[in-house]
Amino acid sequence: MLKPFLILCLIPLSHAYTVFETNCTSPTTLTNFVSAPNTRGTLDILWSSLFTIFACTWTLQHPNVPNQRDNLDAQPWGKDGGMSARWTRAKWGLESFYRSSLRMLWTIIAPELIMTAASAELMDAHTNLKDMQAIAAQDRVSWTLTHSHFANMGGFVIRGTPTPNQQHHDPYHLNGTCVLMLRSEGHITRLPDLTEAEINDKSKGDVLVKLIALGQIVWATIHIIVRAVRRLPVSPLEVAVVAFAACAVFIYGLYWGKPQRVGIAHTIRLNNTSRSHGGAIPPEVYYGIRVEVPSRVFKTIYSGVLLGIIGIESEAETLPGAPISIDTDNGAVGDPLRIGGIVAIGAAVFGGLHAIAWNFAFPSAVELALWRFASIYTAAAPLCVVLLTIFASKRDSKLGERLPGAIGFILMFGYVLARLFILVEMFRTLFFLPPGSYISTWTSNIPHLE
Repeated sequence: MLKPFLILCLIPLSHAYTVFETNCTSPTTLTNFVSAPNTRGTLDILWSSLFTIFACTWTLQHPNVPNQRDNLDAQPWGKDGGMSARWTRAKWGLESFYRSSLRMLWTIIAPELIMTAASAELMDAHTNLKDMQAIAAQDRVSWTLTHSHFANMGGFVIRGTPTPNQQHHDPYHLNGTCVLMLRSEGHITRLPDLTEAEINDKSKGDVLVKLIALGQIVWATIHIIVRAVRRLPVSPLEVAVVAFAACAVFIYGLYWGKPQRVGIAHTIRLNNTSRSHGGAIPPEVYYGIRVEVPSRVFKTIYSGVLLGIIGIESEAETLPGAPISIDTDNGAVGDPLRIGGIVAIGAAVFGGLHAIAWNFAFPSAVELALWRFASIYTAAAPLCVVLLTIFASKRDSKLGERLPGAIGFILMFGYVLARLFILVEMFRTLFFLPPGSYISTWTSNIPHLE
C-alpha cells in the first residue's frame, strides 16, 4: 500500500512536472454575492475523492462483539501495577481501531470479502429469526431480526470458570443457534427479555454520521453524472469513487438490521446455576454448545486464499466460545449458492464500473490497456472463484481437492495484483489529466466535504 504514496512523492522529481497557478480576479468594490470559481485544482479532486472513499469503507463496518474487558477492570491502578494497567487499557481501546483499520483495508482491496460476510450474516439472521418466532411468542418476549443479528455477532454470553476438562473462553460467546439450543434443551426457562430498543441503545451507529456519508456518496455520484452530461473529462479516481459508493450502498442494505460497534455483551443466566461469575459451565451445556458452534475457520477458496495473500491473519481464536469473528463460520447456515450469487453480482458491478474509464486519457497506451484488463478481471475473477468453491465442495478425489485450491490461489493472486494496479493508477493519473478535467460544474456549490 505504500507504493501509491511513493509514486506521489517521486512525481515532483520528474522533469515533466509542471504547476499551473490559478489566479482569480477579486471584486474591487463591496459586493453582495461572489460566485465560486469555475475551476478546480488537483487537490480538490484528491481530497473530495479520498473523503468519499473513507466514508464508504469506514462507516459501513459492523464488527461483531469484541473481547470483553472484565479482566481489565480488576487490574490495580496503584504504584505496583499502575503503568501496566494503563498500558493494558490503552491497548484494549486501540484494538477496536486497529481491527476497523484492517477491515477498511480489506474493503479497499477486495470489497467482495465484506459482501461475503454481510450476505452470510443476513441469511443466518433470517434463518434464526424464523426458528425463534414460535418460541419467542410462547415466552412472550420480543425477538426481531435485530435480535438474531445481535445473537449471531456474539451479543449473548454465558460465564463460567474454565477447568482442565473444559477449556473455553470466558465469557463464552454464543450465536443464535446456541441460544435456541439452550432454550430448547431447557437450560434457560425463556429467551432473553431484551427489547430491540435496548439492543439499538448498545449500538454505536450514529445516524448523523451515516447521513453525512450517504450525502457525500450521493454528491459524488451526481457530480460524475453532471460531468458526463456536459462531456467534461472525469478522472479515473472519481470513477473508482463511484464504484466504492455503489459497493457501500449495497453493503449498507445487507447490514441494515445489524447493530453497529456493540462493545458489551448481555449475560444469560442458566437454570442450574445462579452465579454470573465463578463455577464451571455444566457439562451438558458445554458439550451441547460446542456441537452447535464448531471451532473452525471459514475457509472458502476466495476468502481463505485472499487473506493469506495480503498477509492478514484470522482473528478467530482456537478456544471455544471466543468472540465471533467475521472470517469464521461458527455454524453458519447461509446458502453458499445464494451467497455466491450475491457476491458475484456485487463484484461484477464494482469491477465493471471501473470500465467507465475505458477510453479515458492515461499517461500511456500500456497503462490504458492494463486498466481495461484489470477492470474486466476484477469483475470476472470473483465469479470464477465462487464457481471453484462450489466445485470444491463436491470433490471426490485428491485431484479434486487440490486443483480448485491451486487455481483459486492463482486467480486471487492475479486479483490482488489487478486491484493494486487500479489503486496505484487512479492516483497516478491525477497528474496527467486533460485540461477539461479542471473545469468545475454547479455541483461544486452543493454542500460537501473535501
